[in-house]
Amino acid sequence: MKFEHIALNVPDANAATEWYCQHLGMQVVGTTGSAFFLGDETGRPVLELYSKADPAPPAYASMPFITLHVAFVSADLEAERERLETAGAACDGEIIGPSDGDQLLFMRDPWGLSIQFVKRSTPLGASS
Repeated sequence: MKFEHIALNVPDANAATEWYCQHLGMQVVGTTGSAFFLGDETGRPVLELYSKADPAPPAYASMPFITLHVAFVSADLEAERERLETAGAACDGEIIGPSDGDQLLFMRDPWGLSIQFVKRSTPLGASS
């Protein structure tokens, strides 16, 4: 089985798609009606953003970041925080460094969805 994407109901799929493309390097790799499929730098689809009033989008801003977040690899967490705060994101705590050597930064996009930025000591899927 091959993973295709995860879908999120957001308040404004058009604006969120534009923001994710402009500020997180995502690209629209497909659309279906009012849904946008976003790909990472490889062009592989990973995220679908759509807007439906019934049921309403979840209250992402009130969810703890550990409940749901979208994660991105970053080489410089401080620079990401500074750049994205200017772009309308909000910091959700300080940079944390678990004992395994990874560093994590949680932020909120302009609609409250938690975004994690991770600087891993060993990339996921890499051999030890």
